[in-house]
This record gives sequence, C-alpha cells and structure tokens, in this order.
Amino acid sequence: MHKPAEMLAMWDVKQVFDPQFLLNPGKVFPVPAQDEAGPYAGYQPLAQLVAAATEISPEGYIPTTAQEAARQLQALSQAGRATTITSAPIAEQNKTGPVQISTAALRGVLTYAPEDLYITVGAGTPLSEIQAFLHEREQHVPLVAPWPDISIGALVATNLNAPLRMRYGSIRDIVLCATVALVDGRVIRTGRPIVKNVAGFDLTKVFIGSHGTLGLLTDISLKVFARPRMQRTLLFPVDELSTGLRWGQEMLQLALTASAIVLTRGGAQAPENNSSYLLAYTAEGVPEDVQAELDQVTDVLQRLNVPAPFSTETLTGTELWTSSIRDAGQDALVVRIGVPVKNLAIYLEGVASLLHETSYVVDFANGFVYAIHSSKNPRAAQEWLDALRQAALTLHGYAIVLAQPAALEGQLERWGYQPSSLEVMQRLKAQWDPRHILNPAAFVLD
Repeated sequence: MHKPAEMLAMWDVKQVFDPQFLLNPGKVFPVPAQDEAGPYAGYQPLAQLVAAATEISPEGYIPTTAQEAARQLQALSQAGRATTITSAPIAEQNKTGPVQISTAALRGVLTYAPEDLYITVGAGTPLSEIQAFLHEREQHVPLVAPWPDISIGALVATNLNAPLRMRYGSIRDIVLCATVALVDGRVIRTGRPIVKNVAGFDLTKVFIGSHGTLGLLTDISLKVFARPRMQRTLLFPVDELSTGLRWGQEMLQLALTASAIVLTRGGAQAPENNSSYLLAYTAEGVPEDVQAELDQVTDVLQRLNVPAPFSTETLTGTELWTSSIRDAGQDALVVRIGVPVKNLAIYLEGVASLLHETSYVVDFANGFVYAIHSSKNPRAAQEWLDALRQAALTLHGYAIVLAQPAALEGQLERWGYQPSSLEVMQRLKAQWDPRHILNPAAFVLD
C-alpha cells in the first residue's frame, strides 16, 4: 500500500498531465467533489503530513536521514534560498550564494537481497564502493562512469549511460525504486524493490535524469547481476574514419552478448595500436556464447578483408570509453552528441572536419559521440559546439555539454535544445519546487 505522501505525489503528476480529470476518472484516484478545492482535493491536507521547518544553516546541511533532508529542504524553500545538491563535503558558504546540501552522510549498503537480486544503498555511496561490495559476492551492477568517485545519486540524477547499456539496459532499467525528499517536507518512496511493480505511477523514472531539480534522492535500490563468467574484447586498429564506421555497423548486426562496440580517436588506446583509430568489440556472459559470437564477428570481418584483430581479456570497450573521457582532465570541454543510430555514420562524416584535431569516442549501439575539445577560448569553444549541435539537430539529435573547464563555466549554452515535453516538465517542476530553489540553472527546464 502506498503511504499518503506517495499518493499525494502521484496526485501531483495526475494534475500535471490531466488538470481537468478527464482521463479514466476514478480509476486510480477518487474524483474530487465539487466543493473540495486545492491541489490535493480529496486527500489529507499537506500541512498535517510534515513536521515544522528548521532554521537556515549558513554552513549548509549534511542530512543523515530522508526525514531530516526533507525538513531542511522545506526550510530552504520557505526562505527562497537557492540550493545545490552535492555528494562531496560541504564547502565554505557565502551568505548570498546557493546553500549546499550534501548526501555524504547518506552512505553505505542499507539492504542486500541476493535472493531477490537487488541492493539498496544510500544516495551518497560512491559507485566504486558498491561494486567492491558486490565483487566479493560474485555480482555487480552494470553501471560505469568516467569519474571514479561519483556517487550513485549523482549518476542516477544525471542519467549517464555507459556503452554497457546495450547489454544490460539503461539506468532507468537498473534502478528499481528510490526514497526522495521533496522541498515541501514530504518523503516519498517511488515504487518498491521488485521488478514487476505495477501499483500506481512509476515515479522512479521521473527522478532519473532530473539533475536534482525535483527532489533529493536519499537512497536507491538497484538490480544486481551475476558477474559474467567470461569477458573478452576484439581490438581492430583503423586508419580511416569511414572504415571504422563501416566495420562498426557490420558488428552491430551481430551483437547478442556484446556489452560495447566503440570507436576511439586519440585519448586512450591499446598499446599495440599505431593507427589513428581503435575499434573495440566486447562480449561477456557464458563462455560458449561469448566465444561463438566473437568467432562470428571475426569471420564476417575477414570476408571484408579486415586484418585479424587483437584479442584481450584485460581491456574492454567500456574501459576505453571511461578512460578517454577521464584522461581528458578538468581543463577539457566534453560534449555528448546523441543521434538516431541509423544516422550515426552520416553525422560523423558530416562533422569530420570539426573533429579532425580532437579526441572522441563513438558508441555505436547507443548512437552517442563523446567529443573532447581543449580550447579555453570561449568564442572558439562556442563556435565549435554550435557547429556540432546544429548538425545533430538537423538529424533529430542533440549535443549537450557534459563537462567544461572552469574558464568556460557559465559561458556556454549547455543544452541547446528544448524537448517537446518541456511544458509538462516545467509544470511538474512548479508543482514540486514552486520557488525553483533546487539546483538552479542545472537543467533545461530552468
């Protein structure tokens, strides 16, 4: 059964999408009586569900529970103070800037249920810590990030998917549920830690990729998987971009156990590679399946006169992706371009001159290009970004800034497009954060 705060959160969503209550009246919620008014008509008034707000702390906040975080957010909202969510220790505050609220104390394994294949962890828990815990138990969560210290809350909030997505699904598939503190003092549990959870709205997915602009994630439940019994990568040195794109598209047709098909230029490379590009095909799972698939890939490419690849069990396509972005350093501008998979080769051939002197990684299965630019000149960087972005928009894609050097902070348009659902997103933002205090300017809806 859902708690009152959770029912109220679903009621909020209902009003955002169907403010006149036209769709299936009474099916999930009772229809409000005409003499009832207010945003929560038919339900217990919100004021009776939350505790009194706390005073504003100039040093910021490090809550230890979801309830404590909710009270702190409520106080910040009532004071109209902009708030930045972080997983790092609280930095020195100033009286006029955003107040920091850190998930650093919301850390550790809360529930481990190997028989039900899930784990619940505090949102401030580093991803590396979760993987180390599961590694000892021959399991893992198929999530990876270029930044080794990233917390699971930050990874979920930014919805950063690695090439592993082609094998295991996206972050939205791996996250089962979460506990969230809202700025009006409510604490909600978005679903339950079971795969077939069909009761009520799937609120969990609303917070994945919200960049901390709707609420504060305090704990997260994740699917766990058995560690693959075999993981092997074929590495193909490539001299020309067009050749690498052709080979990668051929590989994509054969992928069943593949967990990464990536093409890299510059950045991280295999020691054996002296070519301009490196194409990697990683497969993992049952040894017999992995070997059969890699043999098939090799046979198909040999018919195209592709030289025999290097085979390795110590490097994966996903590791090439992470190291290419991580090794770019804090002084690099990192842009993620997303286009339909069928348009990926068209896009890259069209912007080849823009990428000629940069490092980049192509994720074939997901239609992503991660381009890395070293210029600290705002005008040059903006022109480069605009050209990449316009080419992507023409092909029904996008180009967003993932990371940028301090010298460019606040000078580049990070998103560069407006999704068709923007109006609905803004209405939900207004419902849950009416004073727009959470992570201002962090997401497209601001």
